[in-house]
Amino acid sequence: MRETPKTIGIVGSGQLSLFLCHAIRSSGMRSCILSKDNLQPACHAADQVIIASDWDRSAIKQMADVCDVITFESDHIDNELLCELEHARKAEKVNVFPQPHIIFGLKDKGKQKQWLTEQGLPTLPFELVNGTDKSLHRALDSLGCSKVIQKMRIGGYDDKGVQLVDADSAIDKAWREPSLLEPALRNFKELAVIVARDTQGDTVSYPAFDMLFDDRHNAVDVVSYPSSVSTDIAGKAQDIARTTIQKLQGVGVFAVEFFLTDDNQLFINEISPRVHNSGHLTMEACEVSQFLQHISCISGNGARDPGIVEPATMLNLLYEPAMEEACPSEPVRTATQDRQLHVHWYGKTTGQYGRKMGHITAIGHSASYEAAMLRATLVGKPTSQGQAA
Repeated sequence: MRETPKTIGIVGSGQLSLFLCHAIRSSGMRSCILSKDNLQPACHAADQVIIASDWDRSAIKQMADVCDVITFESDHIDNELLCELEHARKAEKVNVFPQPHIIFGLKDKGKQKQWLTEQGLPTLPFELVNGTDKSLHRALDSLGCSKVIQKMRIGGYDDKGVQLVDADSAIDKAWREPSLLEPALRNFKELAVIVARDTQGDTVSYPAFDMLFDDRHNAVDVVSYPSSVSTDIAGKAQDIARTTIQKLQGVGVFAVEFFLTDDNQLFINEISPRVHNSGHLTMEACEVSQFLQHISCISGNGARDPGIVEPATMLNLLYEPAMEEACPSEPVRTATQDRQLHVHWYGKTTGQYGRKMGHITAIGHSASYEAAMLRATLVGKPTSQGQAA
């Protein structure tokens, strides 16, 4: 492998891959993506596109032949593909970041929670269930809660694979698949901290961002900085997040999501081993975006000071039929003359209810109202901004 990477490969071709491709090009390197077809957002920005399914081992071998480093836009990666990449990494054909074994451990929410507990990191109590009545009864008795959150161990994200279950009716309503149960919190906030770790082990973090969720989709709706929590709590979240990624020894950008209870306890909800929706506002609010940061870390150029410059609010554009005419078929980025509002359309060709079609970033406290009004116009009506149950 060459010491200075020239081509970065990305497994995946959605909006995260799109923004990574922009960061790769601005860093003077080439991008190569693995995409299921040529209609995905990143296909408009990549220097090379390999068309194949995500589990096509021959396509991964092809990518390893032309790339110096391979990374991911999602942690939902087939195990055989991860094994193929691990073999290529050990054979020194290509670097892979985050390392395949880290993706393997984190994509299973059960394994991730077990690892957090083993490391002494703060997370909510939980029970693993296999879907049988016996395992559900045992888990509910152990947790002793009137309401629980059930999370699928594999494949869940946003509104997929997460549900609130009343303990009294859990036996009837719980999914009969491998999952975990944890207490359902009340009166809590959700925070995210973006952490970057480079190949030398140096770590930097962005400040804590507030996250609000759309109750209809259980998807991130609004992300804002500075956080509404106290300076002490925000600093503690950063410290825990950096410690977590140092213990993980991962390379690249990670998102550490937190629950903050009404008595100011912080619990890690989950770790995402990739650039993250909560970090989109860094493209305008920071001197170094999460995407530039990720490419710098995995390419051996080192972690960089994020350089926070201004307060910002990011609003997701979740698909509703009323926005059909507004969605372009190719990625589009526009900004107002004063650069306070930045609209990103991802160029997704099909919409389904709740799908992320783009986002708006407002720079400065006074711009958030204008951003909300613009979004309301695009979707035909205001979206909810309540917290997830």
